[in-house]
Parts: sequence; C-alpha cells; structure tokens
Amino acid sequence: MRIIFAILLFPLLTYQCLAQGLKFNGNNAPIESRTSYAVFSEEQIHVTEQISVSFKMAISQSKSFGNILRINLNKQNLIYNLIYRQDDQDIQEFKLNEEGRDNLITIRLAKNSLRQGEWFNVELVFNPHRKSVTLGILDNRQSRQISHLPVEFFPDIHFGKADYVVDVPDFSIKDLTVSADIQKYTFPLNESRGSAVHDISGKVMGKVTEPIWLINDAYHWKKIMSLSSNTIAGSNFDLKKQQILLFNQDTLTIFDLSSRALKRNSYKNPLPVKIQLGNSFLYQQRLYVYEVNNLPRNACTMASIDLNDFSTRPVSTSTIAMQLHHHTGFVDEQRNRYIITGGFGNQHYNNNILAFDLKAGVWDTLATSGSKIEPRYFTSSFYDTKQDNLYIYGGMGNESGDHTIGRRYYYDLHSLNLKTLKIRKNWEIKWPDGNMVPVRNLVTNSDKYFYMLCYPEYLPNSKLQLYRVGIADGSAVKMGDQIPILSEKIKTNANLFLNEELNELYCVVQEFDKEEVRSEFSIYALSFPPIQKAQLDLYSTTSSSGRDLIYIFGAIILLVSSGVYYFYIYKWKPANLSNKPIPLGKGKTGPTGILEDKVVAEENPNAIFIFGIFRINDRNGVDISHQFGTKIKQAFLLILINTPKNGISSQQLSETLWPEKEQLQTKNIRGVTINQLRKTLSNLDGIELIYEKGVFKLLIDENCFCDFLMFLSLLKKEEYALKVLCALLERGKFLLHLNYPMFDLMKEKTEKQILTELYKALETRYLQSEFEITLRMAKICLISDPLSEIALYYLIASFEKLGLKDEAKRQYLSFTKEYARVMNEQYSNTYSTLLNNRPNGY
Repeated sequence: MRIIFAILLFPLLTYQCLAQGLKFNGNNAPIESRTSYAVFSEEQIHVTEQISVSFKMAISQSKSFGNILRINLNKQNLIYNLIYRQDDQDIQEFKLNEEGRDNLITIRLAKNSLRQGEWFNVELVFNPHRKSVTLGILDNRQSRQISHLPVEFFPDIHFGKADYVVDVPDFSIKDLTVSADIQKYTFPLNESRGSAVHDISGKVMGKVTEPIWLINDAYHWKKIMSLSSNTIAGSNFDLKKQQILLFNQDTLTIFDLSSRALKRNSYKNPLPVKIQLGNSFLYQQRLYVYEVNNLPRNACTMASIDLNDFSTRPVSTSTIAMQLHHHTGFVDEQRNRYIITGGFGNQHYNNNILAFDLKAGVWDTLATSGSKIEPRYFTSSFYDTKQDNLYIYGGMGNESGDHTIGRRYYYDLHSLNLKTLKIRKNWEIKWPDGNMVPVRNLVTNSDKYFYMLCYPEYLPNSKLQLYRVGIADGSAVKMGDQIPILSEKIKTNANLFLNEELNELYCVVQEFDKEEVRSEFSIYALSFPPIQKAQLDLYSTTSSSGRDLIYIFGAIILLVSSGVYYFYIYKWKPANLSNKPIPLGKGKTGPTGILEDKVVAEENPNAIFIFGIFRINDRNGVDISHQFGTKIKQAFLLILINTPKNGISSQQLSETLWPEKEQLQTKNIRGVTINQLRKTLSNLDGIELIYEKGVFKLLIDENCFCDFLMFLSLLKKEEYALKVLCALLERGKFLLHLNYPMFDLMKEKTEKQILTELYKALETRYLQSEFEITLRMAKICLISDPLSEIALYYLIASFEKLGLKDEAKRQYLSFTKEYARVMNEQYSNTYSTLLNNRPNGY
C-alpha cells in the first residue's frame, strides 16, 4: 500500500532529541571574540507571504545585555533587532526595535520567571500582507502594526554580533526553524566544530564565527565543582530546589545548579548520628542521614536535617545485622518507607530487600515472592512510576553470599513490584566490555532506556563510563567520555543524578584518603541526552560544498506539494545472497509487474547499510556499528564487496589491509581481526563469515538485509523497482565518509553505475508525468555529480510542473553558487534558458 506522510527530516540518531545548540560569547569576551551567526550566508531567501523565526533560547549569565537577533529586510533600510537585558531588580526584558527608529514591542518577565540556563521558546513573525509583526516569549505574545512593512523582501538573519551591533548577551539557542512563505528550514545546530552551519539535510546554509557548540557538552563531562571534607561525608540531589547537597558531621553545603554558587550552612544543633558511610535520602523536605551497622548499642542510627532552617533531630536507633557497603536505596513515598537492597559487610553479600518504616522508625525485611536475586553489592536501581516497579540492576557477589569463596559480576535486571512485592527477572546479558560495577543510582526519563555509570572497581586508577541500556533487552551503548576515579578504598563511591529541568546529568564522585576519613568531592556535568562519539564527529568529513547528505532516516522520497514534504514508506523484506536476483518480498506490483512497495527501514533488525552512513543493526534492531573498529570495518567491507565475486583470498585481504607487514606477521594479525569480526557478526541472524579453499566470503540468507546486495540485484533486472532503488540511494553516497583509498575504485565504479541507471530513467519518467520520482532521481544525481546540468534541468522542470516555482528557483540559485565556487566562473545559462533548452548528453 502507498502511504503518504507530511514530515520534517529529522537528524541521524535521534532516538530522542539531541543535546545540541549554539552558545554565544557575549560582552565578557573581547569584541573580536563575540559570536556572530549568519543563518543564510550561502543562500538568499525571498519572502512575500510571511516569515517566522522560532527557536529555543537560554540565558547563560544574569545582568546580560545586547542583540539576540537582527533581521535586515534589504528593503527601505529596514532593520529589526531583538534585544535582551536584565535590570538591577532582576526584571528580564525583551525589546523588538526598528533599528535607529522605534521600539515596537516590549515583553517584561517577572523576577525568577526564567532560571539561568533554562530553555524557553522564542518566536518572531513578520506578515507583509497584514503589515504586522508578532513576538512570542514563553507564553507571552504581543503584536504591532507596521504600515511601511514592504510586501516582499530578502531578509538577512543574524544572531549575536552583526555589522556594527557588537553588544551581545551571554545566551544559547537550539531547535532553530525559519519558515519563509511555503519553505521551511530547520537547523539542528548539532555541529561540534568549525564555522559551517548545516540544515537538517546536511547542506551548509550558514556561517558562524567564534561559536561554542553545545553538543560537545553532551559528550565531554565537565567538572563544575570540587570540595573536600576533613570528616566523613555524603551527598544527595534535591531536584525540587535544583541543588546538590554535601553533608558531614557539622555542615550542610548546598551547591546551586543554576547559579553554580556554593553555600555552607552549619547545623542549628549537633547531628545526632555519627556518620560512618554517609548514606542518605530525601523525604518531605528533610535530608535523612543514616547508618545501618557499626555504631554503639542504642546509638542514634538515623537523623534528619530540615532543609529550610538546618535544624536536626533523631529519627531511629534501629539497626541491621550486617554492614552494607554499596547498597542501593529508594524512597517509596506512597507507602512511607525507604527500601534498600544489596550491600557488603562482615565478609558476606546481602540479598534481602529491607525497608525502613518512616512512621514507626524501624527496619524490617520485606517478604518478597517470585525470582531470587542472588547476594551481591554494588547494586543500583531506578523506579518506574507507571508500573510501580523498582528496577534493580547488576553488581557483584555469588550464590552463597560468602565473600571468601570468590565473586562473579552480574549484568542482569530484576523488577520488584512495590504493591505485590513480587520479583521478576527481566533479563541477564553477556557484558560487551570488561568487568565493571554500576554506581549507586540509575536514571531514566522514558520506558525505553536507563542510564548508568560503571567502572572497574578493582583498578586503583579507574574510569567511570556512562552507558545507555535498553530496558527491554539490556543492549548497552557507551555514551560520552570518561571520568577518572581513584578506587583504592571501599568507601569510595559515585552517584548519578538527572536534572530534567536543566537537561543535565550530574556525577558526584567521592574519593577517600588512606585513613578513610577525609574525602574529596568532585561534581561533573553532562548535557542530557548524552551522545556517542560518532555523533560528535558527524560533520568531520563533510565536503566543503555541503552537498553530501549526512544522515537520513530510512527511505526518504521527496514530494513537494503545497509547501509540504511527502515521502513514501515501504515495508522491509530481507535480501538473499544467491546468484539469483534478490527477491524484494511479497507486495503490490506496479504497472510493469515489478514489486515497488518494499524497502528497508533503518530500525529493522539484522540489517546492513553501506550506502550513506555505515550502519549495522543486530538481531534486536540496535545499531552496533560502533563495535566495528577501523581494521574490522575495512575487513568486513572487503569481504562483503567481494562476496558476489566468490570472495576474497586471504593473501589479497592481508596485502590490502597490511601492505607494510611481512606475510608471517599478517597471518597473526589477520587471525585476530577475523575472529573479532566473527564475534561482532554473531550479534546478527542470517549472516555467517566462512573461509574455504583459501577464500573469505559471507553467507547471507533471507533473515539478513544488505542494501549493497539489493542494489546489485536490482541492476541485474531488465526492469526493476525504481522507487526501491531510489530509496536505497537516498541514504547517501556509497561508503559515505569512509575515506579508505582501498575503496576508491569501487566508489567510482558504483557512482558511475548509479548515474548511468538514473540518467536513462530521468527523461522517460518525466515524459510520463511522473514528476515525484523524477525529483528524487535528479536529487540523487546531484549528490553524485553536483554540477550535472541534466539533473538540474529535470529537477527544476519537475518543480515547475508541480506548481512550485519558488522552490525551482531556489534550487537553481543554489546550483549557480556551487558552480561558481567550483569552476571559478559564473554559470552561463539563465533560469529561463535552461528550462527551455534541455542540455544534451549524459
């Protein structure tokens, strides 16, 4: 069935919205170092109906003043500025001015309406026909008539420093969208370096000077505070007040996450409990500090601190029979209890689920049913409000609970229903990396993933690594870089917290000295959601023209009608590696009898993509391309590309991958590489790497899809599903961004095959009035050959036939700019000349 959707093209990787954006150097920097962003430096836009500029914004520093946005209409010397300032009474003010003439709109926000670093919505709309302008800040909207607003204009849009306007506040923007008449431009602002700014298709549209790319903050942990305590201490996170709490025997230190300010508060009266491990939890605006063991008989084991006046009071003298190092805990507010599990003490591991009754003030063991959680410590947990489940993950221990007989590491997930107290084992996986344990807290903001920090606790100079873990199957992906931790002492610990208001993760590391009394706190921040290394390097090999498509979800087919983009989605059917043409699966046949409604989707399991961004999905549909190191990836591609030719010999493989090494050396290296490749491919069904008669090749059955093999199969047919071919090619160039010389000839050959096939089809489909498929083919041709006049002709002619003349002219102007840049001369054909005289020859 043909299904049509109106869509926007969204970036690669977004299982969720990327932590991205552009931060501006403001007035605290020298003028030459202040940030300036020209949105359309590479293209002129034309407005006759309406233009709107919408984005999210955050103020980085209070008491700022200056230009946020400047729009020059290039008509009648009309320039409009959006100015921000915060006065001495902390009133925040946004003023829309007609530069040098008049203040049009002023929106004032009450004190504390916006936190420092908090994202809020901004929208500015000009309507030439209504002669009006509208400004929206948060939920505040104001409009103003402008009688002299021209009926058409060619706006230049700048953020930050622009021309002689050099006052710039410290601010950030993200999720930028510009709608000009029927055209919509979306800018993810997910660059990590450089001055080029890409739209959502990967095309370079703008330029920025002195940028601070926020996506780096989603990969690189940033240390934001360090503090030492001469006595045993602990930490917690107060989400409501946006504070990290650090406490010891006589002081509660509050670190405000918005202002990054630190404030020490002495207790009004002595803390009744003697701190040993620094355990704590928050309940009803009080911080509860507790110990479970190793205190004198009848001594206070739990006390609470009022977070408003810092008074303290004893809560309980109840104890547990053993010490519990590295347990995990959760406040069950609905039932007024605090639940803990796991822990180590007295040479034993704990597997009891214990609860502290916050009304009665006593500990008790919960009578659970269902699956058994083996004794362990270094456990971690998170709570699911929808299911009323406490999820308990991992750790290390053993079945008997006796530490003296050794330990094993657990990579499993259990769920405890807090109403029925029934435990269910959700899964246990084979961990992909070396042995490690999680920190105390897991965090989540969805029912799909949780996040955890792990480290090899047995290494004295260890590293904390963040993982995103699938709740359904335990699939784990590394996110962000690493945090150092000195893991010499058992009291050393780390906590992970999620601040959804500021979209940040925090890691609090507490490292103890030799005597395990004095400790050092380090607080790190990471923008949420975090990213993988590949996302950080998304544009690292982008061509200067910006023509290469960086990322596209699945098969995207461009159909422009009434200013809305449409695409066709086809169901997926795996490929079959045989000498017969690869079947495209059961489906509806087109007029020629060829199946045209099957194409792969990127999220499907057991799928291999080498057109566009290299991607391989395992049997669960999880992208595991990060597991392919450079040599493993090269070996895989060499074997895959040569499989239709009956494989590649071991000698040829070695000489290609390691030309500088002798045969004996390459034999060992090759063996290691092939073994690692086999191990990685074992995550997929329907594919096997074999070696017979001195040749490596892949056996791929109907359970595994490969776009390259489908491409070859389609070319073998006299008539083939053109829409399927386009859908394969719209992911991007063959081996996009894989700049290995060994594949240069194959790339060149494949691009020639693509152009040959599509050029043959362009005229035929155009004459048959199939303008949508003609558009798609022309765009693919321009990816391979950006200066193709044939492709340009059919592109603009198809747009004209669809009644989209403005888009046709925009594409023509983009082509002429690229032509002038490459050829160092102006393109000779005018728009009308080209349209009336189709270029000859392919």
